Order: sequence, then structure tokens, then C-alpha cells
Amino acid sequence: MGVKNPGAVPQRGHGRKLNTILGWFLVMFATAEALGLGLPILGLAVGVNTGLILPANSCEESVGEYAMTLMGDTTFRPSDLPSCSAYMVLDSRLKVQSSNMDARTRSRILDLISANGMKAAGSFVMIPQEKGYVVISYQMGARYAEDGLNRALPSPETVLNGCMAVNVILVAVVGILLLGRYLRRGVAPLSRAVDYIGAGNLDFTVGSSTVREFDQVLGSMDVMKTNLRSSLESEWRTQEESRQRTAALAHDLKTPLTGIAGWADLLGETDLDADQTEYLNRLASEEKRMEELTSALIQSSLSTPETGPERRYCDLSGLVNTVIDMVRGQVLDKSIDLEIGEFTADEVNLDADLTVQALGNVLVNAVEHTPDQGRIRIGVELDAPDRQMMKQPGCLVFTVEDSGPGFTRQDLERATEQSYMGDPSRSGHHFGLGLSVAKRDAREQGGDISLGSSDDLGGAKVVLTFKTESRRG
Repeated sequence: MGVKNPGAVPQRGHGRKLNTILGWFLVMFATAEALGLGLPILGLAVGVNTGLILPANSCEESVGEYAMTLMGDTTFRPSDLPSCSAYMVLDSRLKVQSSNMDARTRSRILDLISANGMKAAGSFVMIPQEKGYVVISYQMGARYAEDGLNRALPSPETVLNGCMAVNVILVAVVGILLLGRYLRRGVAPLSRAVDYIGAGNLDFTVGSSTVREFDQVLGSMDVMKTNLRSSLESEWRTQEESRQRTAALAHDLKTPLTGIAGWADLLGETDLDADQTEYLNRLASEEKRMEELTSALIQSSLSTPETGPERRYCDLSGLVNTVIDMVRGQVLDKSIDLEIGEFTADEVNLDADLTVQALGNVLVNAVEHTPDQGRIRIGVELDAPDRQMMKQPGCLVFTVEDSGPGFTRQDLERATEQSYMGDPSRSGHHFGLGLSVAKRDAREQGGDISLGSSDDLGGAKVVLTFKTESRRG
């Protein structure tokens, strides 16, 4: 509709492919993670080379050197031990004479010595003395050259592992944020286009994306926007033409209506009996109503109404009688028994024209489908619960039942559609616009319409609901 090739998508090759972006991100992420892991290791190596940090076996070497001096009959003095070691003095029976080891380490070493004697091995050395043994334990691991730093700071290995963990987390967080920012910038034109279309604005230019796949989607969206705009413009032109034709037709209808009014006036000047006068008055009343409907049709065809229903308090009895007068002639011709249930003659706050039009369409439809000498029943309930929408009282409900053929299953589903014509094989009538108009008029006043079957009369049942307020007349 206005687009010669709706399937054509503009060539869009802007931006990088998504797999290229992800591959580049993974390479950069791996590189950053490698640096995050390597820099702390490099820092540890520099500290060892400059003497600020002692290697992991430094304590073992210091204890070994001291053990060699003790084997040369040097007297054991605990103050000569490195700070990274602890001692335990045993007698010849392996009883502890003195120690600064923690209980757990002492117990573990004694168990090893008891089981293996001098062959016991571990992170300790056992040095024979004149009256027993000296056992010196040592720590394996890097340490600071300054003892004060060893007491104040975590071990170099702990610092190394902590820095590596922080770097890994930091690189991951920064990488995810950068990737998210890049992808958000790539998808931003797509989001803007969706927002514009969602708001009903098709007068915008579809942008491009730095991500090729997103850019291709934008190209398809550009085509969709163009097609949609063309379709809406075509639909608007069609509706405008239809409204113009309807207005012209309604205007043409005023000419024969004027003629009917003139002939009715001339006929009124002749000698008529009582029945003829009554029929002439009804004819004049219906002709006046036809003129009002024609004028309303012209107005609605040439302009789009922007206001809601024009509510005002009106007499409920008068409203019902107006609708009855619309079908009185047909009811008499078909000898239909028209029954109206009792109701309170209050004033109701409604748009009288819309209400009369809705109920009139339903009643006309019932008369058309009711056979000769059939029955029609009209029920009126004021301040009744809304059965259709299950809401609180404050509704005016009209129930129209007839003894006609009733609704088929398809009728129940589609009879209120504007284009639905019914099953022509069942009768010579169709629903036309009547029930569709009734549904529209009811919903404009906060109500609705529902279709069903009459249990009492055996035909159709239509329930019209209007939201309203009432007062005593």
C-alpha cells in the first residue's frame, strides 16, 4: 500500500559483528586478567630481589645454619634463634623441659619423634645435646626482612593472593561495565525507534547502530515503519473518503425528507378522521426524527467527536415510550404481543439520544426476528447490579426477549460485530449495524451488551447495561 517492495531491506553494513565484539572483549578480558595475576607476582619477585622480602625457604636455611653451630658443642640460647622459628628442649627420655612452641605443633612433633626417633622428618630439626635434645621448628613461606613488618602485616603470600583476587574481580567488573556500555550504545537507536512507534509517532528517522546485527534490525524496522505509515495514511484516506460519501448521502436524504414533510403538512390540511390524524402525527414525528438523525450523521461524518456522552437527567418513562413509538407500527402490523415490565418512573442521568438509539436498535432487531403474533418482553431495572461486569449497583439495565428463532452459537459470538450479517439461510433478516451500534452506545456510557437465549419465550435475549445515577422525578 504505497510501497512497491515491502520486503526490501536497506543495506546496512555499519558497525562490527556481534561475534567480533565478543571475541575482542574476551581477548581484552584475558589480557587484563593475565596482567591482574602477573603484576602481584612480579611485585613479589622484585621484593625478593631487593631484599625487602625473604624467600619461602629462608627460615629453613637460617635454622639449618644455627643447627650446625649447636652440633659444635655450642650452648643453646633461645635468643639466638630466628624470629620465624620456635624451640623445644627435651631430656633423654623425650620429656619436655622448656618450649615456646604452640601446643599443637609441639604435640605433632613429639608424635613424629616417638614413632621415628632421630629419623623423624618435617619442618623441624632435632639436634642432640649432652643431656637431651633441642628441637627447632620453622615456618615455610616468604616473609619480610624486617621482623616488625612480619608482626604488623599479613604474610607476603596472603598479600599476593589478596591482590590477585582483587585484580581478577576488578577486571571482571570493569570489563562487564564496558561491554554493557558498548552494547547499550549499540541498542539505543533500536530502543528509541521502539519508543517512537509505541507512542504512535511514525515521523522520525531510524538511526544506525555500532553493532551490525542491531543495525540490520533497524533496517527492517525502518521498512516496517514506512509500510505502517503508508498503510495508516491509506486507511485514513479511505476513511475520509467514506465519511465524505456518507455525508453526501445523508445530505441527499434530506431532500426526500423535506418532501415528505411538505406532503404531510398538505395532508394535514385535509379532512381526516381520528385514526388518520394519529397516523399522520406519528408520520410527522418519525420524519422529524429522521431529519435529526440525518443531521447527526452529517455532523459525525465531517468531524471526529472528541467529547464524551452528553449526560443529563431525563424521564425514564418518556425514554422508554420514545423507543416503543419507534416500533409501534411494526408491532401492530405483525400483531406482536409487546409486554413492558413494571419499573420506577425516576429520572436517570444518561445521554438520552445514545440510550434511545441503543435500545431502539435492539428492539427493532427483536421485532424483525419475531414472527407474526409472537411475543416481545422488555424489562427495565434501575439501580441494579451490573451482571456483565460484576460491579456495584448504580446501573440501568434493559432486558429485551423475543419468541423468534433466537441466536445461533455463531450469532452469540459475532452478532455485535459491525460487519456481521448472520446466517441468511435461517431467516430473511440480518443484524446489520443495529447490535453493533447498540454495543458502541452502551460502552460510551460505561455499560455493555450481552447476548443469550430467553428461557421463557424461547427466542433471543439481549441485555443492555448503562452506568447511571437516578433521582425521584
